[in-house]
Amino acid sequence: MATWTVVGNRQSSRFAQTVAASATVVALSLTWACTGTDGSSSADSELPCETAVHRDAEFPEWSRDANPPPGLAFVESTNGAAIGVLFVDPLIAGQRDDGRANKILWIVREPRNGSDLVIEGTTVEGNATIGDVRLAADSSPGEIYPSSIDVPEAGCWTLDLRWDSNSATVVVPYAAAD
Repeated sequence: MATWTVVGNRQSSRFAQTVAASATVVALSLTWACTGTDGSSSADSELPCETAVHRDAEFPEWSRDANPPPGLAFVESTNGAAIGVLFVDPLIAGQRDDGRANKILWIVREPRNGSDLVIEGTTVEGNATIGDVRLAADSSPGEIYPSSIDVPEAGCWTLDLRWDSNSATVVVPYAAAD
């Protein structure tokens, strides 16, 4: 534990300088941590696309009533209200030529109360959009919506999900077709 010896105003002056220097270091650290190498801030994309997909991870406890298939990758919303279980990884933009679909099983944390899931999407860069994909609340077990979500171009996509009075935002990477 530090021992303080007060000699006039020198100690409080040194203390103020130490606090100011510490605050500067913290501010610079936060600026560095929240800024990409290209100068973009983390507010530009809340979740980096390359880390959006959880592979070899446990599904959230609340989603287990829906019995998601073990071993599959998933994406999780920024507010923890929804996950998308990826039946193919990577998802492919445009037309797939391998006979597979971009199947995503959406599991929502809050009850559906019979309402559709509405999905709107845009690339993080804002180059392309998809609008109003509607999925009926007619599947079980749990609060699930099976889907196949196709996008027109490769990149990092932000999908906004709405159901009942709830919403969530998920970042999903789509690779280019080979």
